Amino acid sequence: MNIAMFTNNYKPFIGGVPISIERLPEGLRSLGHRVTVFAPEPEGKLSAEQERDVVCFKVFYRKADRGMILGNCFDRKIEAYFRKGNFDVIHVHHPVLVGQTALYLGKKYKIPVAYTYHTRYEEYLHHFKLYEAMASGEYPGAALSECGRCFSICVQV
Repeated sequence: MNIAMFTNNYKPFIGGVPISIERLPEGLRSLGHRVTVFAPEPEGKLSAEQERDVVCFKVFYRKADRGMILGNCFDRKIEAYFRKGNFDVIHVHHPVLVGQTALYLGKKYKIPVAYTYHTRYEEYLHHFKLYEAMASGEYPGAALSECGRCFSICVQV
């Protein structure tokens, strides 16, 4: 199977999602699958694109002291690489930003989308003024409403 995996954070950021996204493709590749990770470009000289099958897209905002970034989910590079990939399934790790891009691509190219719910976003949204309203506690419902657009959901809390 040819899998496109979308994430809003990746190495060198250390956290549960990047670790999961590092390990899952390794396991899938060992079973004979091809996995391409779409991730925000890292800061500085580190280049995730030097890794096998990692496509890096531009970043809108980076807050280094907290490791928080907002990837440019509108970067044309995402769809350009995606179109060439001939993917069978999309696995998305976030409901917002690049998660929305993944849902759009899934619908446009008629490819099923699987979603892993890793993070309780309401615990982190106070870092972003734009999303303060979402931090009110209603966000899990909003995230779950996006799950209706996916064929499979995996919860990791």
